[in-house]
Amino acid sequence: MNPFHFIAAVYHSFLHGLRHGEEDLSRKRVTFGGIFKLPIIYWFYWMGGMVWCFFRALFLAVGEAWRACRYREKTLAEGVVVIEPRLNYRVVNWQFWFLGLVAAVVVGWGVVRFVQSFRMELPGWLNENRRCGSSLDTRRQPDLPWNRLKDLMGQVEIMCKSNKKEFGAVQLLVFENDPQKAVMWTVEKVVNPGFNPMHQIERSLGIPPGLFVGYYTVAGKAMPFTVKTVTKEAKKFGTTIELKKPLAPGESMVMIRLEKQMKRARLGKDGKHGVGLGRMPEDKVHARGVCLPEGALLAGCNPQGGAITFTNGVGCVAWVNVSLENSKAPLSLTFSMPK
Repeated sequence: MNPFHFIAAVYHSFLHGLRHGEEDLSRKRVTFGGIFKLPIIYWFYWMGGMVWCFFRALFLAVGEAWRACRYREKTLAEGVVVIEPRLNYRVVNWQFWFLGLVAAVVVGWGVVRFVQSFRMELPGWLNENRRCGSSLDTRRQPDLPWNRLKDLMGQVEIMCKSNKKEFGAVQLLVFENDPQKAVMWTVEKVVNPGFNPMHQIERSLGIPPGLFVGYYTVAGKAMPFTVKTVTKEAKKFGTTIELKKPLAPGESMVMIRLEKQMKRARLGKDGKHGVGLGRMPEDKVHARGVCLPEGALLAGCNPQGGAITFTNGVGCVAWVNVSLENSKAPLSLTFSMPK
């Protein structure tokens, strides 16, 4: 089969089908003229009809061209003289060609996206990095942050049972020797609200990736996680934690999150450092505390009523919302560094 004759036959049949489709649309518009007085109905009818006629004419043109070329070969083989039809290259309504071009672009874009969906590589704007937090110091020394956190969690569990409320969260701000550097220890409860087992935990954090330390179990073991960063947004990122044992529907687990915080304490005119912890929620049992730098002296805390003070070793002050007289009061404290 001659490719040129096949293409020419397709083109001729396609133009013929477009002309018939346009005439058919015009006849229907005249027949049902009453419903086309609204511009929006007329526009949808005309645009949708032209797209339908375009693809219908293209589909039928391929079949007619194939049959015509096969008939031409058969007649030539029998010695019959074939008179080639003169193709009509008259330009059809430009709207058909415009819609055909738009349809081709849309179909091409859809095919490209379909192929890309099966590729395993990540898009250029997304970076993934597999990480695991450093090990924690879980010795039995009382003033270690780990033991302070466990003591505070024990206080929260007692308050949950006595007040018949659910566990909310525990936050412990631990200062290093430099009062401008601290690590926030956050104990949070993860619940599977769905009907299927949860195999991974997704979190979005509004801090630079360099300040994030890692996730840990309540036993102090580091949990591997994947960091997902967006190239254009360096101040926030997402994390994915793959669970070794899926979380069943309705079940919950408690995990610990560590992140660094810079310039957390403000130096006042009197030479003392001040720290604010904001207000605690009231719906569940929440606790917040601060571990002072080594050698620092506690100057005052607000509110004083209901504050839990740990005096053995490094100073530590904490609050539990259900123990406060005014749970909406902002939490703050001041301390002084040794000279």
